[in-house]
Amino acid sequence: MRLFALAALAGLTIAGAAYARVWNDPGGRMTFDAPNGWATTVERTSSPENVYVISGSANNECHFLSQPSPSTATASADAVRRAGLDEARFQQDFWQQTATGMPQLFPGGSAQFVSRSLDTSGFWPIQRADLQGPERLIHMSIQLRPGVTLMSMCMTYSGADPVAQYETASRTLAHPNDATWRAEAEAAEAARAAAATAPPPAPEQPQEGRRRRN
Repeated sequence: MRLFALAALAGLTIAGAAYARVWNDPGGRMTFDAPNGWATTVERTSSPENVYVISGSANNECHFLSQPSPSTATASADAVRRAGLDEARFQQDFWQQTATGMPQLFPGGSAQFVSRSLDTSGFWPIQRADLQGPERLIHMSIQLRPGVTLMSMCMTYSGADPVAQYETASRTLAHPNDATWRAEAEAAEAARAAAATAPPPAPEQPQEGRRRRN
């Protein structure tokens, strides 16, 4: 795993390594399930609110990131989930701008947009994109939560990309509060569906006494 080559991520330094399949952030900001045999290394960040983890083997690697999202901090779980389904928000310009903020992967604004897709296999939508860097293709994913953005960036150093493995790993990326948020979103969705199917209110009938006086 090319940890030392990539440890300069916005001032990141290596904090420690572990060999475990499930990784839970002690700060309660994210969790993911790394493939068997992958080493996982936690990186120190310039902001204590962020968590950045690199997990991989000698040839395959995924970076997992959780960072605050002020734009969704006051939004309901239902609204955030629906925003994650809105493909118009995640077009080529969005991914190019996102890549610009990652000079460690795309130095000098070198990212070239390749493709994008929406993954709805789980409850929380996953927006995906492939961007070509100067040396390799980066498989990126983004998930939205209330007040949080979760991201993964996976890459291969030699040979064919194990895309299915990268997608599986990114689907395990989650937040410890997901069960609570899911319950809130499902309740809001059920209420919205019930309101949509409810019969319209009956027209108000004139009062008998008022008709007599007129």
